[in-house]
Amino acid sequence: MMRDLRVFLVSVSAVNTETAHYIFGLMDANNNISQSAFDPDREEALGAQMVQLGETLQERARDRRRTVEGGQQP
Repeated sequence: MMRDLRVFLVSVSAVNTETAHYIFGLMDANNNISQSAFDPDREEALGAQMVQLGETLQERARDRRRTVEGGQQP
């Protein structure tokens, strides 16, 4: 597996884990089980990670499209 792909997959996994914590924290707060586990800085950081991941995913898709359109194997 290429290093860039491993880095990408680690990033996806980290954002997925943090997003799950965020969702469960919101659900707990909504049900008065606990206060939100995310302070505004952590929430903003998660948003920034999601944006970066989205940009990386879009770039990967563009690269793959150029490869396929160029007649090469992805």
